[in-house]
Amino acid sequence: MKSGPTEQPASSSEAIRTTDRSLKLRASLALALLRTRTPPTHRNRSPAFQSTACRSPPGEETDRPVRSALTTYRLCPDRQSGRMCRISLSPDGVDRQENQPVHAHPLPKCEQPAAKRQQIIVGAETVFTESGYEGASMSRIAMEAGVSKGTLYNYFASKSALFAAFVEHKAAISLATIFQIAQDENDLAITLHGIGLRMMEMILSAGNLVLYRIIISEAGKFPHLAEVFYDAGPRRAIRFMEAWLTRRIEDGLLVVPDPTIAAEQFFALCQTRVTMQRRLQLTHSTSPEEIDQVVRAAVHMFLTAFATDPLVSAPSKN
Repeated sequence: MKSGPTEQPASSSEAIRTTDRSLKLRASLALALLRTRTPPTHRNRSPAFQSTACRSPPGEETDRPVRSALTTYRLCPDRQSGRMCRISLSPDGVDRQENQPVHAHPLPKCEQPAAKRQQIIVGAETVFTESGYEGASMSRIAMEAGVSKGTLYNYFASKSALFAAFVEHKAAISLATIFQIAQDENDLAITLHGIGLRMMEMILSAGNLVLYRIIISEAGKFPHLAEVFYDAGPRRAIRFMEAWLTRRIEDGLLVVPDPTIAAEQFFALCQTRVTMQRRLQLTHSTSPEEIDQVVRAAVHMFLTAFATDPLVSAPSKN
């Protein structure tokens, strides 16, 4: 009897393929082991390349250890700057932060927006004072302020907006001392005398005289300049004075039918003769004694009209 078919051993070709796969696997393992023991061959590369060669993709935060030609480190985000920083992995297992952001190009130093804005306003003041509003250009202002035009427009969208900021800045500095005097607990005559003197110092200062002449000369073409100036300076001062008079009325020290009109009248009395002459350049200087005399007369007239105590008058000279 013939026996059935017997199982044949694996073909020689299949055995060869199995051997090839085994050899390739062993070769791959040997190559990987060799790479881990042999440092990368970029010792001659620049430090910038060594810092960025092993960097994680942008936006990816990782603490995966990275091996470089110099040391082994891991990447982690810096909490203050938000940028990726290197932390060295020492042989003793202690992390040592190098505090060096991983960037191919160093980022510019962060500047405070308020300081930069003030820097631009100072530059604008110089240009506006020398050239007026129409003659001033944003390019010239950027050059004077020491910033690029791009930075300038990041802070101020137009020359009009920059001029408004300049006027408001000047008014805030000038009015600050007046507001402070009104907070002092002095009698009516002394407080009004102090307010009048500070206001006259503000109006007659060289910078404010130039600004006033700019507004007058260019208000026809640029009426919004006059609005900006009046809102930031005179109107704000009048509202402040109106509020102060209202409090004194409530205290029973004054009887004022209309505090707003009374505030305007007081400021007008203090500017008698002196202000107009200086604005028209009829005189280039006014003595402190003359200003004090005018302000004292204004205080005396004002309190004579509105004070509840008939004995209240201008403050006595020291």
